[in-house]
Amino acid sequence: MRKAIVLVLAVILLASPAMAQTVAQSNESKRSSGTIKLWIGVGALALGTLVVAKSSDTSTATSSLSTSQLATGLVIAGVGGFLVWNGLQERKAASPSTTFGISAGKQSSGAFVRRSW
Repeated sequence: MRKAIVLVLAVILLASPAMAQTVAQSNESKRSSGTIKLWIGVGALALGTLVVAKSSDTSTATSSLSTSQLATGLVIAGVGGFLVWNGLQERKAASPSTTFGISAGKQSSGAFVRRSW
């Protein structure tokens, strides 16, 4: 019994770093997946907005509000908004920018190069 516990603990402790390692994506694949997420997010946002707009039925004399349809539309729009944000972040990470500048002053002056991802 003791050997089994030691063996299970050794497997868990020694195998954990191997499971956490992933292969890095290339910049082109990050940009591509960011674009896909962006377009799917825009579509989900539009669909969620449409569902929310249709949740209120004013065609009859009394207006009725479908709360489940309203909640569903808001959730779809929220997921769409998150996908748009996440897609933009991935596209931004895939294309770094370089900034050149010159600073002039009485105490210090010089040129700088800044690269941001």
